[in-house]
Amino acid sequence: MKSHKALVAIMAAIIISAVIVLIVMIRSDKHRDAGVLEFRIAPTLPGSGSAIGTELTETEYETYMSQLAGQGPTTRPNQDEKYLWFPIRNTCRMLAPNLIVGKRGDKKYILLFNQPEYTMLNDPRNPSWSVSSAHPERDERGKPSVYFNLDERGARLMALLTGAHKGHFLAILVSDEVYSAPVLRSTIYNSGVIGGNFTVAEVDKLIRTLEDRSLPSSNQAGLRKTPTSSPAPTN
Repeated sequence: MKSHKALVAIMAAIIISAVIVLIVMIRSDKHRDAGVLEFRIAPTLPGSGSAIGTELTETEYETYMSQLAGQGPTTRPNQDEKYLWFPIRNTCRMLAPNLIVGKRGDKKYILLFNQPEYTMLNDPRNPSWSVSSAHPERDERGKPSVYFNLDERGARLMALLTGAHKGHFLAILVSDEVYSAPVLRSTIYNSGVIGGNFTVAEVDKLIRTLEDRSLPSSNQAGLRKTPTSSPAPTN
């Protein structure tokens, strides 16, 4: 009888532990799906002659193109990988032809850096920086967009990243989807414009997302701070 009770207690403990792990995983996934805004520098094609310092070697290019075609993109970021594939949002309107883009099925992907000096990331469960404010704006084409401000730490991190990568391409990601990748013309500090092919209603939704959460969030493409960055050619 005692052994039976002990076995029941052990099984109960295992079930409780499994439930706790499941809850943590669900909460983590919800955070990742909540619209987390992040930034990554984009590498360029071998021998493209632009964005010096970000060109892949021929071997690297062949390796990562084979990876996308074979096993597909990594679903969970691996910190040991120098580069990672990320899906491109269908509203994305600004991608330079010398960026590394591949297709798997009916989805397009872009290769991005995965090293600290090439990224500005955030843990949604414990954010280290945030968007402090946002309001409707119009971009240079008169299209609906969102003007945003970063908090003090976010501004410092953005200045460090963009200041070190002038002439490189900065990918803007929301929940690990790429919305744009403009070329950096000069240092960006505490504010910018999120623009893309979206409607006024979509802009309103984005602003609500930014206002409702105390962590970096977004829902639509590109980042521009006139005149510190300029759109790249469309592909």
